[in-house]
Amino acid sequence: MTEASLVRWRLGLCAAVAAFLALIQLGQRPLLDAEARYALVGYEMLRSGDWIQPRLNSFPYYEKPPLLYWAIGLSYRAFGVNEFAARLPSALAHVATAVLVFSLARVLLGRRSATFAGLIYATAVGPSIYARFCFTDGLLVFWLMLSLLGLALTARGKGGWILFYLGAAGAGLTKGFVGLVFPLATVVAYVMVARDRAIIARLHPGRGALVLLGLFLPWHVILAARDPAFLRFYVVNEHVYRFLNVRQPIDYVPLSIAGFWGGTLFWFLPWSLFLPGALFRSREVLASLMLPLIWSAIVIGFFSLAGSRLERYGLPVLPALAVVVAGYWSALAEHPRRTTAMILPPLAVIALGLGLMWLTVLTPPTAFTSLVAELDGHYREHPEEARLFTREAVRVARPFSFLLLGLGVTTSLAACARRARLGFLLWIAFLVPMVYVVDGVTGLLSPNRSQRDAAEIINRQWEDGARVVVGGLYDNAMSVTFYTRRPTYILDRNSTDLAFGFRQTAGSPLTLTRAQLDEYWRSPGRIFLLTELRPFPDHAFVLLDRPTYALLTNHPPATSSAARAR
Repeated sequence: MTEASLVRWRLGLCAAVAAFLALIQLGQRPLLDAEARYALVGYEMLRSGDWIQPRLNSFPYYEKPPLLYWAIGLSYRAFGVNEFAARLPSALAHVATAVLVFSLARVLLGRRSATFAGLIYATAVGPSIYARFCFTDGLLVFWLMLSLLGLALTARGKGGWILFYLGAAGAGLTKGFVGLVFPLATVVAYVMVARDRAIIARLHPGRGALVLLGLFLPWHVILAARDPAFLRFYVVNEHVYRFLNVRQPIDYVPLSIAGFWGGTLFWFLPWSLFLPGALFRSREVLASLMLPLIWSAIVIGFFSLAGSRLERYGLPVLPALAVVVAGYWSALAEHPRRTTAMILPPLAVIALGLGLMWLTVLTPPTAFTSLVAELDGHYREHPEEARLFTREAVRVARPFSFLLLGLGVTTSLAACARRARLGFLLWIAFLVPMVYVVDGVTGLLSPNRSQRDAAEIINRQWEDGARVVVGGLYDNAMSVTFYTRRPTYILDRNSTDLAFGFRQTAGSPLTLTRAQLDEYWRSPGRIFLLTELRPFPDHAFVLLDRPTYALLTNHPPATSSAARAR
């Protein structure tokens, strides 16, 4: 096999593993409330033909730039409006990022480390899980890695400057100014640390600025011309104030610095177990790993300073860390006598498996609640749902502990036999079903964090003149809009996501007061009320009752067995 054929085969392997983890049963789970936000904006763009102004349930929504919405809208056009199409951009971004990580490691460390890097990133817990959700993070990481690859190629004198600016522009159009900060800050830090001022000329800053600004600015300028309120909200509230954690409104619970660091290490599992050894060994190849180490320090340092740090904000650091750990694994494969370095992580996995088994037997489910809240901001805001999630997750904890024990025992045996490559393959082989199990756990609580079932009932019972009303926080119920494809009325303007949109459309008929709802409730027209508030209104018929919400209607349903009166 020629060198080129071997590289293509190994690159294809990395892409195939990433694609399997990202795409398998991608559309099976219903969209969660947070996913529905982005899915809805993409649908509004496709439906209206207006690809400039993001709208959510018809209200202006300017918290994020449009690139993810555009990708989702195009995916809808190709595959229809469904869960698979909404999540496909994130899944494809995961596969493409694994390819970029392979390429980055090949540039910095050589062919042998590239395969390790691609597979490490593809199977890490955080990237493989977030690839299966409709969020901005996967697409952001892809563009940032394209920029870092372009910088690495430029540093090696192999061109690539255009990739640097394309990646920065794409990251900026995905998540705003932070997409520009990381690439540009990395250049500044690299020039200072490596004392390579010549790289500035190789980056062609004049032409690069034209590329970057030519891609990044037009959407911002067009929307600012259309809506003068856009720039102040977008720049000040969503960037400056969010960084300082004083934005209005604050609709999240930020992590402590220790929690953010710990969450980042968790998302890099199991490969974060090898990170101490990899960082210690990086001193031997500092010149090769300087760029990913600088990148990692900038990302972690930036969000450590930010007041609004969330658990997923550390995801952009993981591809760089995958390259660092890949160099370590490549060294282990070349020097199999390093048995201790290979055996300590498997022993930690065995201890974790035994501890998890012990906890499921002797510890009540509430012991896991704090960990769940650290890893998902939704559960920090809604601790009662964290308890629901924990009770469901404990059901799969015991079989998961057996998987951990199997992984730990087999990889420790490979380490004792000084078979590093076999050990690495065992890590990959066990990680595929483990990531699948972890993803399945998130599906257990989908009925409580999605309104797909409620929307199916609404669509079956729909009649002319009916209205869908959300009586609680709309942010926790917006998937009902996605699944019904109907405008949703919001009681008392109860939505933090739409606080700006409410101000811009003060006279919208989709906002109701309590008095208006009472009037509609007594009218002959059908009302579908999705609420988390109790007691229920008088003369309510319960169509669906879940721990986190209930679906009510004001008139008997079409079939008498479909509901019970309250």
